[in-house]
Amino acid sequence: MKLFCPNCVGLVDVADGPRLQYVTGSCRHEIKVRTVRFKDAREGARTCLQNADSLAKSAEILFGNGAREHAFFMVLTAYEEMAKCSHIVDAAAQNYQTQTDMIVEESIFQYRKTKYAIAMHYLDAWIKEMDAIRRAFPDGGLEWMSLTQRPLEERLETKDPR
Repeated sequence: MKLFCPNCVGLVDVADGPRLQYVTGSCRHEIKVRTVRFKDAREGARTCLQNADSLAKSAEILFGNGAREHAFFMVLTAYEEMAKCSHIVDAAAQNYQTQTDMIVEESIFQYRKTKYAIAMHYLDAWIKEMDAIRRAFPDGGLEWMSLTQRPLEERLETKDPR
């Protein structure tokens, strides 16, 4: 499992299991964690996506009214929510078979600097993945991309999350 180490400003392997409220990363730094019940992961991810959607809509309004700096901040905050969602989903996927409690970094719930760093890590990975998809499907990828642009409410109501 990988967790974000604020000291290293990056994802590191967890060297040992939870010990009270901390785990030790492969970097040998202590990482403060929070236990999340597996059954709460879905609602947590949904909340993060709803927050990101709301922030993105606010950014569009701000940008349309000429408040570009404020819109940019809203977009970055939306990315933070998307990264937090991805992090929760990743942890849930690792615990899917056992459905045991998950550990996630405490800092993703509190510290803007850490949330921003995690968001930039995920954003970097997402850009590379999207570029790879575009190269792999130069003409057929557009149909897939249009599915991902469906309104959030519609995606949440169907079994197809794209």
